[in-house]
Amino acid sequence: MSYIIAIYITIMMLIIISKPDIIYDHKKEKFREFGQSFWSLETISIITAILVFVIFLILRNVNNQTSNIQYIPISPFYQQAPIPFQHMYPQPMISV
Repeated sequence: MSYIIAIYITIMMLIIISKPDIIYDHKKEKFREFGQSFWSLETISIITAILVFVIFLILRNVNNQTSNIQYIPISPFYQQAPIPFQHMYPQPMISV
């Protein structure tokens, strides 16, 4: 889990250092705020965190597809034929 955080921090550092035009206002020399543009640093950081987490979940599941399979042995009790309903509750004997 710590490597996911390290990769997220590395990606965010690259974004902050590169200052892309979509989230950085070069005239004001600061990052755009959320009210000015939808693509702010906060939005990019949330989207990046979700994407990094989902990608690593997918990669982990691809590598460990068969490790979570558990085989449950079937006991002889379940292999028996079902008991008919009439034998479970016998009919009362009626005398005339």
